Amino acid sequence: MAKSWHQFVPGTAYNREEVVAACEMHLRSGRLRNPAGEEAWVDEIRRCPHDRLVWAPFGRSWGLSPMNPKAWRTETGEPIWEPHVIPNVVKRQVVDPQLRGHSLPGAHLRPVKSTTPGGRTIMYGDITVPVLERNWQGGSERYRYVTRLKPGETWHDAKVTPNKLPTERYVQLPEGSIPPGAIAARELITEGASLAVWTDTWSRAVFMSPDLICVELAGELWNILQTIKAATANRWSGVPDAIAAFPDGRIVMREMKFVKKDKLTKTQHAFARAARRLFPGRIQFEVIEWGRRVAESDLTNRSS
Repeated sequence: MAKSWHQFVPGTAYNREEVVAACEMHLRSGRLRNPAGEEAWVDEIRRCPHDRLVWAPFGRSWGLSPMNPKAWRTETGEPIWEPHVIPNVVKRQVVDPQLRGHSLPGAHLRPVKSTTPGGRTIMYGDITVPVLERNWQGGSERYRYVTRLKPGETWHDAKVTPNKLPTERYVQLPEGSIPPGAIAARELITEGASLAVWTDTWSRAVFMSPDLICVELAGELWNILQTIKAATANRWSGVPDAIAAFPDGRIVMREMKFVKKDKLTKTQHAFARAARRLFPGRIQFEVIEWGRRVAESDLTNRSS
């Protein structure tokens, strides 16, 4: 690169918005041979959970490009980019506390029982929790930008990325491909929850109803989540995929993990620890492992 198109100084921290703005300007400059491909990587930076990014170029060529998410670090020196979990801040969103599952497909909600005597468990935070095995089938597809939806818009309104990246794993149902968290929210409604939502937190937190509508969360559940968020660096990192409130006061949170591919992250463990510390005995965490026959599942062997 004969002349740099940016003014970033190695080792210096910048606001994420400033980084993204500079990258977007370069994308529009007409000097790139593959702007669509570069846009996919810039979007990873845009969806990063950190507000401040440190410029840490490396090697040559792509390693020297601010559009490479691997060339940025947190202020504590950690990578900003993970292939799967990249959550961030929320824009406050009101959901009807009496929300129900309406006419949701029930045939796909039947639990697949564990083949392990007594059921399988996994460490989630500092406590062992159940692993709920589901044989939902699906795979990786191009990501739908759910985080750009506004209250009242639906999953089907979300724009699908035109590029090969980013991708997400979705479950195949007769109604089409949908996130596993949506099915988990439907499952929680059938179990008696008075309110259930699923989440997407790749660039900002959004909350979706079991029938795939973006909703504005309010009331006690919203206050609980905000309290936990405040105790975890004021970020949504680690918030579970499906969350439900039950009439008896219980809050159930279920994290989705694809068999043989995913494991619980440090931020998910931290979120669970904070939740239990702030609301002892109130919040119940569980993990749903999906994607293959239960006999082949092995999440507990991969978790950390």
